Amino acid sequence: MINTKFLFLLTEHGRYSELKYASCVARRIAEQIRAMGHEVIMIERPSPQDANDAVETYKPDVIWWVGHGNPTTTTLENVRVWIKAPDYNTDILSGTIACALSCLTGRYLGKYVVESKGCMAYLGYTEEFWFPWCNDPKYFNCACSGENPYGVREELWEKIVECAHEANLYFVLGLAKGMNVEQATKYSLHRFDYWISYFESVRPKDDEERSVIKTVVWILKSNKDATVLYEKKPAPVKLKMAVGIPMALVALGSLVSYLGARGGD
Repeated sequence: MINTKFLFLLTEHGRYSELKYASCVARRIAEQIRAMGHEVIMIERPSPQDANDAVETYKPDVIWWVGHGNPTTTTLENVRVWIKAPDYNTDILSGTIACALSCLTGRYLGKYVVESKGCMAYLGYTEEFWFPWCNDPKYFNCACSGENPYGVREELWEKIVECAHEANLYFVLGLAKGMNVEQATKYSLHRFDYWISYFESVRPKDDEERSVIKTVVWILKSNKDATVLYEKKPAPVKLKMAVGIPMALVALGSLVSYLGARGGD
């Protein structure tokens, strides 16, 4: 993708400040994409109206967001509904590639907006998207931080709280590098594999760290398995068979070549 517009909707508060964990990683990826020469728009703590206004104003090619979700619905800041199938704001993704870090929207919402509402592609999740956090919504938040209350080494903990979100964002990074949506999906899945291998190779310093690492490996495998891509396919080409054209040529000409707390519930 050359001179592509990327819109990042950087929510922070869902039920607590749990959405900050994904958004702080997204800011870093967004800056990488901007450094590649693409246009990047970042909207902080967006309401649904903020998101709609940004789409209308900037007309992005790619939209990434994090918010709680269910099979028909995705939300933004303060769990306010942004899109709900079949008839609430579902046209907003028309003409875009969407990357939804939002639980369960891969079951129905993503497929619906691609098949019925003009969204070009939608990467989402068919199950809950899990990630570790620091478990104290009022006094402590370790998003993109080495600090943690679990006794895990700081340099290891920072990787633990970022890895799942980063693997998701590799889909967007892959698009910025010129990949098509199927290639970008594989790029994301391979990043999940990278982190799984990394944590499986770590030698824990004690039983507590061992338990945390085992949990993180489960999280990564679960999120990877839940990844789904819906892509708008070109309409099939209808060919009229001319008299005298060899069948082999007709067959060849017919070939068309051508993805919380919990992230949402």
